[in-house]
Amino acid sequence: MRVGCPWRDLPTAFGNWNAVYKRFNDWSRKEKLMGIFNALVVDPDLEWEFIDGSIVKAHQHSSGAACEQETAIGKSVAGNTSKIHMAVDACGLPIHFSVTGGEVHDCKEAPKLVAELPKGDYIVADRGYDSEALRLQIKDKGAVPVIPFYGYLCEMATAPKNKKIIGSTKTAIITGGETTVTLIGTGKGGRNQEMALTFALMAKRLQLQGNWVFLSAGTDGRDGPTDASGAVVDPQTINRIPNAATWLENNDSYHALKQSHDLLQTGATGTNVADVQIALFHP
Repeated sequence: MRVGCPWRDLPTAFGNWNAVYKRFNDWSRKEKLMGIFNALVVDPDLEWEFIDGSIVKAHQHSSGAACEQETAIGKSVAGNTSKIHMAVDACGLPIHFSVTGGEVHDCKEAPKLVAELPKGDYIVADRGYDSEALRLQIKDKGAVPVIPFYGYLCEMATAPKNKKIIGSTKTAIITGGETTVTLIGTGKGGRNQEMALTFALMAKRLQLQGNWVFLSAGTDGRDGPTDASGAVVDPQTINRIPNAATWLENNDSYHALKQSHDLLQTGATGTNVADVQIALFHP
């Protein structure tokens, strides 16, 4: 199983391959394998619980046969894939997992995963789980959600412990990675344009003082299905976009930022490291 070898190549020391195959399928249908997994979860450290998803490429022989049951194999950018949604304790030891098709977004499977978790003090996830509904579910379980969101840089800049530093000296905050966007509208844009517009809205809402500029862009020069790599916003961006929140709710950050002349259009760069965000503050 670990190396993807055919059942017929099972070493004879384990017995007849067909008998082993039937027993494996029988245990799988009756969830005995999950029972073994749960039995091995002994005294987990539940101060911190971490959740994340990882895609596994399906073997070429894993699909195609007629099957009435859910196979947890789906189409993604890597072809036929499955995704393992895993929760671990503070020591990094597994406490629960689920398997879906590779196309299933982390945030979509998260409510089911969190519902099965034992009560912990904190549940930690990355920005792929940026959902207010999920945060509320975690709070209802009596835990504290630790999930960054698009406005986290603004929150960082306006936090009381940071205001004195940012308000008195030139400051740069640089982050990287890739954010996700939950589509609810019919507009046009990309994850970096969404983040830039969200930052500008949050900065105004949180009354971010002084001069600042924020950039969010893809290093490959392309952000979503647009000709922009991202955007660069400043304190006047929202003043140049009437009803900016409405544009964002419709996931139409591209046309909003085009209207304010804040799109960053570099063309193809010939590289693809990750997205980059840079926030500069000048007192």
